[in-house]
Amino acid sequence: MEQEVFTGERFIPGIEDEMLSIEHLQRYMGIQEMVRGKRVLDAACGEGYGSCILAKTAADVTGIDISKETILRAKSKYSAISNLSFVCGSIEDLPAEDEIYDMVVSFETIEHVPEETQKKFLDEIVRVLKKDGILIMSTPNKKIYSDLRNYRNEFHVKEFYEKEFLLFLQQKFQNVKLFNQYFEVAGVIDSPADSNAVAQYSKNEDYDGEGKYIIAVASDRNVDTETINNVMLGKEKRYEWYVERILQLQAEEEERNEHIKRLDVQIEERNRSIDEMKKSCTSMREEIETQRKRISDLNKVKEYLEEEKIIQERKISQLKEQNICSEKKLDKINIENEGLKEKIYELKTSMEKEVKKKEFLEQEIEKNETRIEELLTEIRNKEGHIEQLLEVEREFEREKNTRGYKICSAFRKMIAHILPPNSRREFFLYVLLQCFKQPKVMLHMINPTRIKTYLEVSRKEGMDAVWYNYRLTEDFEKIKMGKADIVKAAEIIEEEKALSEYAVLEFTQWKQPEVSIVIPVYNQFAYTYACLESILKHSGEVKYEVIIANDCSTDQTQKLGQVAHGIKIINNKKNLRFLLNCNHAAQYAKGRYIFFLNNDTQVKENWLSSLLSLMDSDETIGMAGSKLIYPDGHLQEAGGIVWKDGSAWNYGQRKNPEDPEYNYVKEADYISGAAIMIRAELWKQIGGFDKRYTPAYYEDTDLAFEVRKHGYRVVYQPLSVVVHFEGISNGRDVHEGLKAYQIENQKKFYEKWKEVLEKDHFPNGEEVFLAKDRSRFKKQILVVDHYVPNYDKDAGGKCTYMYLKTFLKMGMKVTFIGDNFAKMEPYATELNQMGIEILYGNFYYNNWQEWLKNNLKYFDFVYLQRPHISIKYIDLVKQYGRAKIFYFAHDLHHLREYRQYQLDHNPETLKSSEHWKKIEYELFDKADVGHVVGSYEQAIMQEAFPNKPIRNIPLYIYEDELDDIQKDFAKRQDIMYVGGFGHPPNEDAVLWFAKEVFPMVLKKYPAMKWHVVGSKVTKAVQELASENILIEGFQPDEVLHKLYRECRMAIVPLRYGAGVKGKVVESAYFQIPLITTSIGAEGLNLEDDPFVIEDEPNKMAEKICALYEDYTKLRILSDKGKDFIRKNFTLKAAEEVLKADMDF
Repeated sequence: MEQEVFTGERFIPGIEDEMLSIEHLQRYMGIQEMVRGKRVLDAACGEGYGSCILAKTAADVTGIDISKETILRAKSKYSAISNLSFVCGSIEDLPAEDEIYDMVVSFETIEHVPEETQKKFLDEIVRVLKKDGILIMSTPNKKIYSDLRNYRNEFHVKEFYEKEFLLFLQQKFQNVKLFNQYFEVAGVIDSPADSNAVAQYSKNEDYDGEGKYIIAVASDRNVDTETINNVMLGKEKRYEWYVERILQLQAEEEERNEHIKRLDVQIEERNRSIDEMKKSCTSMREEIETQRKRISDLNKVKEYLEEEKIIQERKISQLKEQNICSEKKLDKINIENEGLKEKIYELKTSMEKEVKKKEFLEQEIEKNETRIEELLTEIRNKEGHIEQLLEVEREFEREKNTRGYKICSAFRKMIAHILPPNSRREFFLYVLLQCFKQPKVMLHMINPTRIKTYLEVSRKEGMDAVWYNYRLTEDFEKIKMGKADIVKAAEIIEEEKALSEYAVLEFTQWKQPEVSIVIPVYNQFAYTYACLESILKHSGEVKYEVIIANDCSTDQTQKLGQVAHGIKIINNKKNLRFLLNCNHAAQYAKGRYIFFLNNDTQVKENWLSSLLSLMDSDETIGMAGSKLIYPDGHLQEAGGIVWKDGSAWNYGQRKNPEDPEYNYVKEADYISGAAIMIRAELWKQIGGFDKRYTPAYYEDTDLAFEVRKHGYRVVYQPLSVVVHFEGISNGRDVHEGLKAYQIENQKKFYEKWKEVLEKDHFPNGEEVFLAKDRSRFKKQILVVDHYVPNYDKDAGGKCTYMYLKTFLKMGMKVTFIGDNFAKMEPYATELNQMGIEILYGNFYYNNWQEWLKNNLKYFDFVYLQRPHISIKYIDLVKQYGRAKIFYFAHDLHHLREYRQYQLDHNPETLKSSEHWKKIEYELFDKADVGHVVGSYEQAIMQEAFPNKPIRNIPLYIYEDELDDIQKDFAKRQDIMYVGGFGHPPNEDAVLWFAKEVFPMVLKKYPAMKWHVVGSKVTKAVQELASENILIEGFQPDEVLHKLYRECRMAIVPLRYGAGVKGKVVESAYFQIPLITTSIGAEGLNLEDDPFVIEDEPNKMAEKICALYEDYTKLRILSDKGKDFIRKNFTLKAAEEVLKADMDF
């Protein structure tokens, strides 16, 4: 027999809503003692779970329900309980004899029927009850359940207020006692070992326990001694979460204090900028005045010359008349006259140039004055923000002067003395505290091997490395054990306040906003205000304008301008309804983008900047939309799917919004119109929302299809988070209000786009894997590595990162698995923003094999990396997939370890090399294509597998060339080395060079500095630090790039290793002359001698000294480095290698 479907009203045991389960089960469990030994009727028993609970203590229980199917299920499910029976019948005519029951129970029934039926039901209860029998009945308290939440349950016909319910029961019973059912924060003492504990509780005398539900005990006899006091515990614990939130807020306060300091610096810089602009304006005004005087002087000269011209013309006339001058004299005068004309023309031309220059200067002044005004406005806004933060700071300063703070400060100093920061003592105390705080996690984390590892890392790499390894381990264990909580996103707005109770919102007015936010509004003032308040709080530095499209509201919306300054309010003369209201308001938009936002929304931090940066970075995106979440924190939509029949899905509805499948940038069939941003020019080209969908529904879906028709993409941006109080705007019932148009407009939509739907879309509910991101017509590639690439910390991570970008540029849909399944930031979010789906978290950690079995059929290529990772996946991929398998070794582990053995002669190293050789050869054998870096390793593996393609791929991929490198090497100084010290060959190289080579170099250049850069610095390397050896440790890219540009030479003195070395390629990219060893240059194309190669320490020192001041040779090597990259490490070179084995 099929299980009953949960509709949200009739409760079914086993549903995931824990609060709903507690509400229903608690009522029955709470009266078990009252029904002990009694004959009981359970009216409207539903599925029968309550009747079953009562049957555990009652003598006999009869469940009655009007649904035949429900009664059949109940009989089938509880047939083994002898004192429990079920009968199909109506509460208006109970199928029972008169006065046969001791008790009648009716929970959550009375409110579902009309008032006339309620009276008949009460009469029937009196009829079947014995004299002095007891009725136990529950119903929602309308004040709490509906009024305070502004909520309407579509299944409820007639609800009761508490007094109303009491009077209703007193019509038939002399004594009525009311109980309240509600949720509350409470302290709990119990024992896990005592499963049959009886809870007791106490409450303050003045505690107001008015509840969401009323439970009545009614009888003609006295019921004062009857009680239903009950406490029921759920599965989840929330108290610790609140404590952690308080600590988080304290940390946020400290962060704000730091933010104040940064704002002070910004204001000072902007003040200086304004002063400079003012000086510039003053200088321009002086220049204009000078030009005006010059023009005036030129005008006077012009007037003089014109008068002179008249005089000369008169003289010529007189001479002609009198004929007293010779022809030569006349010609001379004519020549002089022509000269004067030319001079006048030149003066006129000069004057016109001066006038144009004056006009240009005036325009510049006007632009600068406008910019100054904008800066002043921005400063005023910042000053207001700063004043708020300063008030917090002043309060903090007052707190610092209190006795309690001074005691705490002294205590902190004492603790800092006992436990120095970043010390072993501090670390082990932290671990001890974590054992008490999260014992399960720590039990999995702590084992002898890890303790030994931490001690070894502490000795070699320092406490920074210890903390880094600890956090990775902690994240890994939490992934195995943990489950992400869904955090409540926003509070339901209970009621509208008086206008005077709302704080005034001050919006900056920009002359040229980047984004125009259009908010269509009809009533719901409180939601509109909350929406505006969130925009003001979370829109950051983006220049935007807000346009309120007021569609003839009748509430306080008419006075919105009194509490929201700086917004544009369009008051419609007649009610246009949603679609036409949006089209009309969009005409007033001045921004490059138009953002349509429902008024029943609240935006979150970075909601606007994330969308703006996404669309600015990609001209192919015509429209983008936000991640919509419900107020309770569940996901409403992560982009929409449209099926072949024109129906649609809100992808991810009611799921956890932090799950990985909802957190990467992707194409979507459509984005909900509650929060969408479109290019203003494109909006105009399309002509706005199609009026055929008036008044609402499917206009947003249609707009997305129009965007694609015009050659653009529709994209989902997960970083833009918007809380949507769905149903506030248009309701939820498709048979009422605007929602009624949803079904009708679906038909119109299908007719318009039938051809596209048939060609590009799947049947309803099929192939969701491809439909969710419109990847049906793309090649799919699955990339597997040890973890999300930390591209700024090691060469392997950088290489993987570059190839992920290359796969995207080749048009593939990329899915990434990091074998630790950790969301390592900021790297994971950066990949997500590129459009790469990453599988991380507890679900995928525990179910990755099942996921592969179900989804490998969709992939064209699988790209496995590193032997210790690939060996876990390759058999499963071959068994369940159809994809071509690529194995990328990065470097041959067995070769690197064999070369280490040649230096240290340790038998364990040789044993390890043989172990890795066996695994690596197995992987190359099972893969369809082998990838290595360097011609040397290619030759080794091609010889081992002559019938398999072994490709030498570029280690790094560069899309551009650097043309701003300083080639005057006399202006550069010192040498540098880059390498992560988690990789043993790097430590060996630095120690060897410091001991064997650098002392000889210093004899000639005693002031030379050697910059050693790299993460996870070991203790041995750190001890090299001196006036000449600068141990820089890990440095961000901008610092590293600066060193590449300022140092005169790079040194890579590797003595063992395998594969192409990233530091060598990177040096060539930055065109810094390089001296390395034969190991360092291994596998590279050296036909043009791009590097100086030397293995002997004495000769290496000599070559460094000979080259250091040979500026001509340095420039030649620099230029060769540029040519080396151009020939071997470009996007084109990488694509050519990949396409040799990929059918594009």
